[in-house]
Amino acid sequence: TDIDWCTFQNNNAAVYMRSGSKINANYLKFVNKLTILNDGGTINAKYLEVNKSFLYNNGTLKVESAGNGDNDGKIIIMNSEGNFGDNQYKSELVNNGTLIGKSLYLEGNSRFYNTLHSSTKISGHSDIKNGDDCWMNDGTYETGSFTIYGQAKHIYNNCKLKVNGEFKLWDSDSKFVLNGGVDL
Repeated sequence: TDIDWCTFQNNNAAVYMRSGSKINANYLKFVNKLTILNDGGTINAKYLEVNKSFLYNNGTLKVESAGNGDNDGKIIIMNSEGNFGDNQYKSELVNNGTLIGKSLYLEGNSRFYNTLHSSTKISGHSDIKNGDDCWMNDGTYETGSFTIYGQAKHIYNNCKLKVNGEFKLWDSDSKFVLNGGVDL
């Protein structure tokens, strides 16, 4: 499917992509308690937002652009309206395949998990913005810069993290747990 702009937002719905399937989009949003399983397919987008939803990538996810717009190549995982009471619907992106992007943002109590044998390459910056965000790496994660803001306490690197530029902890209460290798 080739799409210019697409928002998937059916409450408690699911999207399943089988092996060999493709979504090509300029602007792609998954919102409102949506579950997306990319089981061997390919998603290509210039902008990706996971908002109050869950995206499991077991294929290829590319969010990149040749342009220089503010949102080009941006992956944002967020909860625009805070918690859901039972915390069942926090935004989450699990990469169990290949993830490529220009920038990655975690905001508003969201989660990112890079599983064992997976690969994430962010050419620009990775930003963890909230104290309740959770970023965990059990695979290979490479980024241009890595910044932890706002008393983030759930940042765990258990395998290979490579930061080509600056690595910053902006708050004295922030915590980075290193159980694997970091190449700075």
